[in-house]
Amino acid sequence: MNTHNRLQDTTIRRFQRNISGILSGALLFLITLSFLAPLPLWGQATDQLPRKAKMEAVLYKNADMVGMGYRYKEQFVENQKVEFFKLHNAEKYKVKKKKGEYYVTGENKMLPVTSLQPLLQGTYFTMNGIPYVKGKWYPKGMSMYKGTFLVYGTGNGIRPINIQEFFVETNTATLSGESRDKSTNYQLEIRFMSNKIEKITCEISRDFLIEKIREEGAENVFFNQQTEGDMIYNCLLHIEQKETPVNILFKNRNQFNGNIKLNSKDVIPTQGIYKYVTGETFNGTYEDIFWDSRNGTVHIPTQGTMTFTDGTVAQGDWLKRYGLREEDWTTLYKEGDSPTTIRDKAARKQQELAEAKRMKKEEQQQRLAELQEKQEQERRKTARRKQLITKYGEHYGTLISQGELELGMTIEMVNEVWDKDFFDRDQFIVSGNKVEVWTFNEDNMAETVARKEGKEGLMTMLFINQIGGLFGVDYGNPSQLTFTNGRLTGIIK
Repeated sequence: MNTHNRLQDTTIRRFQRNISGILSGALLFLITLSFLAPLPLWGQATDQLPRKAKMEAVLYKNADMVGMGYRYKEQFVENQKVEFFKLHNAEKYKVKKKKGEYYVTGENKMLPVTSLQPLLQGTYFTMNGIPYVKGKWYPKGMSMYKGTFLVYGTGNGIRPINIQEFFVETNTATLSGESRDKSTNYQLEIRFMSNKIEKITCEISRDFLIEKIREEGAENVFFNQQTEGDMIYNCLLHIEQKETPVNILFKNRNQFNGNIKLNSKDVIPTQGIYKYVTGETFNGTYEDIFWDSRNGTVHIPTQGTMTFTDGTVAQGDWLKRYGLREEDWTTLYKEGDSPTTIRDKAARKQQELAEAKRMKKEEQQQRLAELQEKQEQERRKTARRKQLITKYGEHYGTLISQGELELGMTIEMVNEVWDKDFFDRDQFIVSGNKVEVWTFNEDNMAETVARKEGKEGLMTMLFINQIGGLFGVDYGNPSQLTFTNGRLTGIIK
């Protein structure tokens, strides 16, 4: 076995023994240096462009890619920009230079190299004879990784060594991560396209990518075995399993800081602090506010503490105390736009219902009192009628109870209907007959009512009902009454 083959076998065995430490700090570089010896892209160790260096394109048939950059003595020049392009079925193509531009030809095609899909762009350098590029890598779709990558001419051709930044886009979400100021963590952001969540941000260990590589291998994590959607899901799964706290911005601008869980691939906030854009804060188990059709009420988060915009605090189901009807909750939910608004409207509605109940009760009590009063008046009226009939007989007793006068009545009978003190009374003797004339006087009436209101309340009430008003009104009273020998002989209205 020649020296090169022995070196190759030794390298592979060494890589297998140390696979658990790949991509981890300085040890990662040492392992990778040994692993990538078979087909290196040796570079010139210089910071300046050699005088005879030329822009050239190199076809890597075993890695399905084309590299382009300044080369000198069939080597890329270090610390110079290089670019690698994807070329499927590269073994069926050749590189051709025409009029100063490089093309790939094959399968009845002739394409400018620069028209191919970019794979890796950045600055080329070597370390211990191993080729690297520091720049941006586009493994598939809308994925982009920024960092340091190892380049060799077989397999997939590119291996991530140290990723400082990455971006992955799908039709439902985008994932981006960045390591700042030599931090060992990623500042992560996931933006969603068609979800109530707008974005999730958090800080997670950069080891989450390394762990996936250890579990599945670099090809599965970064290439065809892994879709962009899987990358986002694996990131969310890592956050859930590590119980990494996240910040969530919702489409309605509410915010959450706490933990999450995954239901299928849906992100569900769990325990944390939820801040409403309207100013309230809920600390506890996250739940949406929604209309609960099963119970006919507004569903609110109850496992925690709600702090309202006025600074007051409530725990548990703080809406339960209001005990509104389903139709009230329906209206309140349609009009409510924040926990404080919902609470205040519920309190006002409760007061309105209590006031309406009180007024209804008062109205019922008033109607009952009026009915009882009417019944009492009827009872008194009936009793008085019976009394008058007993005293004056059926005919006169009935007339008097109805407040009517009739010629022939005695002075006593008339006094039952119209108090004699309402009148000015004069007496005469005419042809031997005793004549008495009563002339109505409003002043006398007012004085008499005032005098007797306390002592004879019942008579005064009956009188007021009879006259139908106060002073200055047509009371229906006679203006003059004439009595002859004690009997009513004249009535002037």
